[in-house]
This record gives sequence, structure tokens and C-alpha cells, in this order.
Amino acid sequence: MKKTTCSIMLLVMVNSRFKIGTFLNRDEIAYLNQLSNVKGIQAVFVTWALILGAMAAVAYFPSIWTVILALIILGGRQLGLAILMHDAAHYSLFKTRKLNQWVGTWLCALPIGHDLKRYREHHLRHHQYAGSQKDPDLDLVGAFPTSRASLQRKFLRDLSGITGLKRLYGTVLMDFGIIQYTVSGRVERINQSQKSKISTLKSGIHRISGKILLQLIFFGALFYFGKPWLYGLWVISYLTTFSLFIRIRSIAEHACTLQNLDPLKNTRTTYANVLARLTVAPHRVNFHLEHHLLMNVPSFNLPNLHRLLVERGALKSAFLAKNYFEVLKTASTGMAFVIISIFVFQGCSSSLQLPGSLASPTPTPSVTTYNTYLYVANQTTNNISAYTLNSTTGALTQLTTGSPFASGNLPIALAASPNGQFLYAANFTDGTVSAYTIARNTGILTPITGSPFTAGTNPSAIVIDSSSSFALVANQGSNNVSVFTINVGTGALTAATGSPFATVGTKPEGIAIDRHTKFVYTANNTSNNIDMFTIDSSTGVLAHITGNTIAAGAGPVPIVVDTSGKFVYAGNTGAGGISGYVIVTSTGVLAPLSNSPFGATSPVSLATEASEKFLYSITGTSVSAFTVDILLGNLTAITGSPFSTTGVGTGSIIVDPTTSFLYATNSTPGNISGMTIGTSGSLAASTVSSFPVSAGTAPVGMAIVKVAQ
Repeated sequence: MKKTTCSIMLLVMVNSRFKIGTFLNRDEIAYLNQLSNVKGIQAVFVTWALILGAMAAVAYFPSIWTVILALIILGGRQLGLAILMHDAAHYSLFKTRKLNQWVGTWLCALPIGHDLKRYREHHLRHHQYAGSQKDPDLDLVGAFPTSRASLQRKFLRDLSGITGLKRLYGTVLMDFGIIQYTVSGRVERINQSQKSKISTLKSGIHRISGKILLQLIFFGALFYFGKPWLYGLWVISYLTTFSLFIRIRSIAEHACTLQNLDPLKNTRTTYANVLARLTVAPHRVNFHLEHHLLMNVPSFNLPNLHRLLVERGALKSAFLAKNYFEVLKTASTGMAFVIISIFVFQGCSSSLQLPGSLASPTPTPSVTTYNTYLYVANQTTNNISAYTLNSTTGALTQLTTGSPFASGNLPIALAASPNGQFLYAANFTDGTVSAYTIARNTGILTPITGSPFTAGTNPSAIVIDSSSSFALVANQGSNNVSVFTINVGTGALTAATGSPFATVGTKPEGIAIDRHTKFVYTANNTSNNIDMFTIDSSTGVLAHITGNTIAAGAGPVPIVVDTSGKFVYAGNTGAGGISGYVIVTSTGVLAPLSNSPFGATSPVSLATEASEKFLYSITGTSVSAFTVDILLGNLTAITGSPFSTTGVGTGSIIVDPTTSFLYATNSTPGNISGMTIGTSGSLAASTVSSFPVSAGTAPVGMAIVKVAQ
């Protein structure tokens, strides 16, 4: 009866989706997402060093105490290998997909009987559906809260090896295709009527062979050193302590939270001491809420992400636990404690003394210290209109001082530096780039000394890299890309060595750069393809990737790299549809997505957003909305799409940093429409009375800047 009551309560308590962009700007997110091969190697090395060290301790100092200690350490490090496999599944353990795949498979997954590829597919569905009935890991925590006696029985089954033997048996059945792959313990049989016994046997042997090979190598190494009996420690810990630590970790992450799409309500962070980090919380997995908020942040940066969110008041309503004992108490005390947790835990982040370096010595700053501005380029009046953007209501208010600001002739595209200091406009007729400093407190634009800077013929698109080091301009009239280095102090532009760089395709109208400043792509309108470049992160020099181009649809113009840095999308204005590609991270080569192209009528502008879940395209007076498959990159139209705007001859769209609002420029009569974004990605006309907001004549490109005062 307890379980039923709890489930009903958790279903009715719902909150709006958390907006990471409210608390972090693009520059901070890019910094947190930076990967490190050195730290990845270090994590794998230390894990295996502890495994071998525990075995060595038993070999040289055999006693019941060293055996017990070894079983604890080995179970914790087996969980550590599982967490490293998890990081590799997110491609966040190393910088390249190839290294993530190889190390994640051979040194992390196979030694504990896992399949990295199948785990990745399963786990990313967990991220996509966490907090809903579609979550494939729901069975891991569905039994909680439970009685203390029930929890004790579960722990007893873990330490007696019963759970481990069931897991091992289930793994074999999954490998041979008898039941569906899962990590949650749910058993779903696969219909065998259409499968021959031979094919079932072959596929099973293929899946299980690598796991057996790794175990034979491990046993052979111990045999070579005259200690084959130590392999028994590996097996016993796998069946016992590993099972216990997995259960406690799973309980801590999602048990007794709300069934809600808001990560703050469906996921928990638990503070971990040294013992916890050795057993149930290796590789900072205890910062699980932060992982769900930004799943591509590497584990070593999760404490930094947590610190920033605490300092800015983002986690006041989140599930935070002081330690794992508190979590187990929540999971085994029943309804009274769960209700207390829901209504009292929200005060935990403000009153809790954070451990070690996580403690903040300064008062919590308010999120109102951020200002957000929207800028729009007006083609015919040759100027830039500037607005303050209310992050709560989405309302735009034109600056009373200076706006609109003069630009060059026919400004067509805008780009702001992620650090919020500078704004750049590509002037189509002049072949120049106008550059401005942004006043943090007012949003006023001031021309930078030397502006405008010479680009190529008819520049039509401009992007800034995530480090605010380079500005890249696609010149459709001269079929090349101008690359400029950005002076960190003044914002002045200097042409990179060798700039401009010729495109193989003709009439490049769109340009995009990945978040790691490694690859650059241009959408070539008349040759119907995409140029692929590498970019030197020190000099900005471009070099064509082998193959040079990849085919697109007819007349590609807009092109974007999604926020995760995995996928590229190009809008085909001639043929219609959106061409989608996956980035091969080791080379930058694009490979078409399996279901590409995706339905959209002649998209002239594309927009991504910070949560990595949605993509929007616009044509005429309607916006098409899609969900993004975080595993495969495929797009699925959102119910109700396309959504009508209130303007005519819409030119471009942009999403605000909080993923709450979408804005569209309307060339006739010269204004900006506002739309609100629902939790499912759907759009609705803004209820703010000031929309549409007046701009100049023929407004087109936009940029949004979020800066601290």
C-alpha cells in the first residue's frame, strides 16, 4: 500500500523544466564541457592500480582482514569501471570517439561483462525519458520506498551472491538474444519464432567472446605470476560487493524522487566522503543531478558545475542528500520521511555545509546579476536594434539610448562572442564586418577602433568559436571563408594567416563551428553540398578535411552544429527538408544520419538550444519544431508542428539562453515575434502584450547576449 500511495503523490507534484541557461552562460558551459585525455587516462590507470593493489595485498599479506578489504575495494573498483564505461558511453572520458570506444570497451566494459554499444543506446534513452514512465531504468528504483526489513533482505541477497548470479545469468540471456538488453533487471522476452537457432547461437557467441577473452587474459596473467587463486577474489567481489554498491548507487540517484521531467525533481546529488568514493561513488558519480543537467560535462568538472549552481541559487529546490546513510533512510522509512524530504529537502542546499573545496566562502549571489540583450540586424535601414530581454516573461524592451546603432550597408547576420563582450555584424553589400563592444550594464554598442574590418565579397553568415578567440565569415560572392582572430582586450579583428580560405563548393551562405573549436562547416547554396574543414585552435587556420565536401539537398543555406557537438543540420531551401549528419570526432568528417533528410518546408533559418533536446526551423510564417534523438541525432516532429508566427516574410529565428522563448524576425512590417517554448518543445504565441516588437526595415539576423553585471 505504501508504494501505491507514494507513486500517486510523486505523479501529481510537477514543476516546470529546469533552464540551465538561466544560471550559466555559453562560455561557462563550453569551459565545463572541455575534455582531457590526460585525466581520462589517469582515471582508468588509478582504477586498475587499485584493483591490482588490492590483489597484491592479499597475495603478500594473506588474512581474513586483507581478503575482506580486498573484496570491498574490488567491488568499488568494478563499479568504478562501470562508471568509466558510462562516461565513455557519453564520449566524455576522452576527446575522441575512437579512444572512448576502444578504452571504454576493452578496459572498462568487457572486464565487468558489459557491452558498451548496447549500454550507450539504453542509457541515452534513460536521459531522454528520465522522470517519466518511458524511463528504461524505472525498475531500478520503482520498489522504493520500502520497509527496512525489505531493504535488509535486498542487501543480504547482494552479499550472498544471489543478485550477482541472477545478473550473470541475465547477461548470458541478453547476449544470446533471449531477453531484451537492460540494466534495470526488467525481463522482457524476445520472440524467437522468426530467428533460427544457428543465428541466435552465432550472435550470442559474437557478443560473449570478448567478455570471455578478457577474463581469460586476466586469469592468465595471474596464473603467470603464480597467483591464479586471486582470480577468485575478482569473481566473488563481482557477485557480492559489486552488487551491493550498484544497488546503493541506484537508490541514491533516483529513488524516492518525483516522477517529473524536471531534473531537479527526478534526480538526486549525494555528498560523498572518502569511504563512499571508494565504494558507492567512484569518479564523482554522486554528482548525478549535475550530470543530468549537462550530461556531456566530464566527471572531473562535475564538482565545479555543482559549486557554480549552488553559488547561484540554482539548487534550492533540488534533491540533495548529506550522505548515503540519509538516502537509505529515505528509501526505507516510508511515506512520512518521503513527504518531509519533498518539502524540507529544498532547504538543504542553503543550510548544508559543503564538504571540502565545495564549501563557498562567499554569500550566494542572486541570478538577477545577469542581463540579457537581443540584437537584430535591419538590412534596409543599415543599423542594429537593441533590446533588453526579460528572462522571466520573454518581453523585449528597446534600449532608450543609442538604439538603433549604425552598421555597414545591408547587415545580414550577427554573432556575439560567448564571453558577452563583443558583437559582430556581417555587412553584405560592403563586404565588411562591423565590430562593437557591449556595455554589460546597459547593452549599448560602441564601435571598436578599426571597425569595419574587411571580409570577402557578400558576406552572409558569421560565427564565433566557443572560446571567443575567432570570428569566421562565409563570403558567398567570393566563395571563401574569412577567419579573424579576436583581440581578447579590445575585440578588434585581425585576419588569420592564409585568410580567406577557399571553399570547394559555391556560394557558401551558412557557416557553423563545433563547440571544441576543431571543425568548421559551410552550407554551399548553388553546389548543393557542405564544405568540411579543420581549424587550428591556436591560429585559426583552416584546412580541408579529406573528401572536402559532402552532399546536401538543393539550396542549403542555414547550418548549425547542435549544442552537444555531435550532429550537424543543414536547411535545404530549394528541395526542402533538413539534412542531418553525425560528426566523426576523430576526423571531423560528416556521415549522413539514417533517417535524413527530415521534413521541413524550405527552411531559411535553424535554431538549437542549450538543453540539446530540440531543434527549430522556419519558413515564411511558420516554425517547425523537432525533438532531437540524443543517441542517433534523428529529428522527430513535435505534436502540433509547424506553429504559426504573427509576422510576414519571416527571416530568422533564435532561442534565448533559458530555452524558454523563441524569437522570429519579420521583414514585413519590420518587427519581432515572440513565442514561448513548452516543456515538450512545443511553441505558443507569447502572451506578452508588447509583441510583435518594432524593429527597423527588413530585420533579419539576430544575436542574444547574456552577461553578468
